[in-house]
Amino acid sequence: MKYQVLVPTHHKTLEQCSELLDYLHIKSDCLICNQCDEKSINKIEKLKVVNCDNIGVSNNRNNLLDYAEGDFCICIDDDCPLVDNYEEIIENSFKQYPDAEFILFNGIVAHENNRLVHNKKTKRAKKFKDVGYAGGPGLVFKREAIKKYNLRYNTKVGYPNKVQLGEDSLFMKSIIDSKANFIRSSDVLFTIKDDVDNSIYFKGVTEDFVISRGCIMKIVHPHIFWILKYRNALKMRHWRNNKFSLKKLVRLQKEGSKLSKDII
Repeated sequence: MKYQVLVPTHHKTLEQCSELLDYLHIKSDCLICNQCDEKSINKIEKLKVVNCDNIGVSNNRNNLLDYAEGDFCICIDDDCPLVDNYEEIIENSFKQYPDAEFILFNGIVAHENNRLVHNKKTKRAKKFKDVGYAGGPGLVFKREAIKKYNLRYNTKVGYPNKVQLGEDSLFMKSIIDSKANFIRSSDVLFTIKDDVDNSIYFKGVTEDFVISRGCIMKIVHPHIFWILKYRNALKMRHWRNNKFSLKKLVRLQKEGSKLSKDII
């Protein structure tokens, strides 16, 4: 059983990529896809670094799927250190659910008083709402399942597209729609170290951000979008120094919903 950790990053030197192994507590094989201005492949013992000259969050997620070699692949981001016994946690989970093809593990958000990503029980995920809260880190899959269900990240979504977020949500939805054996686990596998405010992709509650939220919400919740846009506006009204009125937050989400037909 070969474990391989998959890490997307950008504009790092080979030395900086190598240093990520210690920072992320990676003990198994590791694949780093590094978006930069060149194309090359470098191997240093258990580390493989693929430099790619394409841009975009979804493109880099797909780079990782294309170059992955592990039997079991562990998705984290370059700011998400793994817990020390991550291999043991994964092995025990797949022993408990031997038919599982995907397991989404829990995490800790360090900059929010070490809160858990979720407080939900371990269960089989059959509906999007079972995993809709999650981002990219913490997903572990059998590599053969990616080919079996022909799963890809939607390159029309995520930076630098107009719809600048939601690539992870749509990927989770594609797993659910495929009817794959999918488990949501309460076990903690990683910690998110960086605040979203430090992200080069997130610039606050801008018009593009709200439009993007509306588009993704329309795709994943098409039948109840009419009510969710109001609930979401109420949540965003006092979030991240938002300057928009409640009315404008609703209007921008409706604008975003019209983009959904070009995404799916």
